[in-house]
Amino acid sequence: MQATTNASLFQTSYSEALGVYRSRKAVHTSGISDPSTWGRYGHAIQLNPRFESAVVRDAAQLAEEGAGADGGPYRVLALRVTTHSDGAWIWTAEAGGVVRQLDAESAQQVQVFRGAKAPIPAFDFINTAKGELLVTGSWDRAIRVYSTKDAQLVAEVKDASADFIKAIHVFCSAGRTWIAAAGSDKSIMLYDATPLATRGQGGLKCVHKYAVHTRPINALGSLTALDGTTYLYSADSMGRIVESVVSTSLRLEPVREMTGFSTAVYSIHTNWRRVSEDTIGSADGWLGEVREDEDGERYRLAAQVWAASGDKSAASYMLSPSLQRSAPKATRTMPPVGTQPPLHQASRLEHADFVKTVLPIGALLPPSYPLADDLANAVVTAGADEHIHIHPDPSSPTRSAEGHWHEVTALAAWIRHPTSAPTAAQSLPEARGTEVWIVSAGLDGSVRRWNLAALVKVGKPELVAPKADSREAGQWDQNSLPPKPTKTLRNDSTMTAEEEAELAELMSDDE
Repeated sequence: MQATTNASLFQTSYSEALGVYRSRKAVHTSGISDPSTWGRYGHAIQLNPRFESAVVRDAAQLAEEGAGADGGPYRVLALRVTTHSDGAWIWTAEAGGVVRQLDAESAQQVQVFRGAKAPIPAFDFINTAKGELLVTGSWDRAIRVYSTKDAQLVAEVKDASADFIKAIHVFCSAGRTWIAAAGSDKSIMLYDATPLATRGQGGLKCVHKYAVHTRPINALGSLTALDGTTYLYSADSMGRIVESVVSTSLRLEPVREMTGFSTAVYSIHTNWRRVSEDTIGSADGWLGEVREDEDGERYRLAAQVWAASGDKSAASYMLSPSLQRSAPKATRTMPPVGTQPPLHQASRLEHADFVKTVLPIGALLPPSYPLADDLANAVVTAGADEHIHIHPDPSSPTRSAEGHWHEVTALAAWIRHPTSAPTAAQSLPEARGTEVWIVSAGLDGSVRRWNLAALVKVGKPELVAPKADSREAGQWDQNSLPPKPTKTLRNDSTMTAEEEAELAELMSDDE
């Protein structure tokens, strides 16, 4: 599955052990040998069309890559789920320089959007009167816009940034549609996409270069306040998150900074959540007046931003000044940017490893969903430890599920409805009613679909990865690896006695 190989390079025993672990986990969690495991490991979509021959029947080759064993060009860097009248699409942006459109039900490939000459770490959409447009940003520094009807290129800006583009975000403000592109050059390039949004065609004009960050920018997002003003959120590799607004002169201006992370922020997610009617605070642009739903329950709406970081945490910020906690003791020497006081973390979820993606699922649940009340404040996270973590609320025990055999890079929610005419190509159990699914993707080149109702009940992870800092006897022995599949894989060949002995010798080496 690799474009290049590490097999001929010197590798530490830990690296070799990690390669074997990932190889065996890839087979064990694939569901090819035993489809009944899909509920536990996620209903997998393998993006590599030769996955079975490249991994399942030749697992040793993947193992030889050691710590470099991954999904190769099929590594997923970004993920989205969109709905249509008959179901949903899953979109993946990949290291091979393509965006792939898949049918969420059948897992069948619909279209592939090509043209990039480097990995695509980010994409977004523009809705126009003539149809939907896909906007991509690539490490080749280009922005490309495609029609989602036929995957045809509509517009292209080849030198949209001075360095790798890592984040793309489409938002509306000041009566215009904007494309914000950011990345390794530490700046945000603001493009006026109004002609594309109104006519479905036309060029992109850069109107502003915004240089508020001092480190590469990893993520972008936006949220519209109750007064109609849209704010842009940008996060960088130093852990800074900046809230900005488009001014009357059509330039981005910093409003305030969000503090609390000690290193890189990889993703941000903005949303509105329901809070108690008794929540103390005056109504403002980020905290609404008391409302009443169809069941007579009274509540208020409050805006929040969630972020995932390399400091092994995910944290939320309440945007209303009246919901701010007292400021923690300052540990930074650099003064915050903006005209308003900085925001401090409202809640924080600690993890054992880097957190690469966060999804506050509670606000997305339909009111009729059976678990809507239990998971009203639920957050889903994932990252370098390969697991999917469900936090029912910041103070509740975390539930974790295993499935991916490499870092998880993206999460999305899918509200799944019963299909009127299930087809033979359907790869999921038939929906009995409205269901909520979590869709995950990672560097193993797979997309996995998880029924949330089953995910909250899944057993604890059992597959233990080798640890780099351990020198205990047996740390990298057979007990550290996934068990072998109990069923024979199709066209699979068993290891010879010589290969078994070689593997045992390798895994028992504790140096």
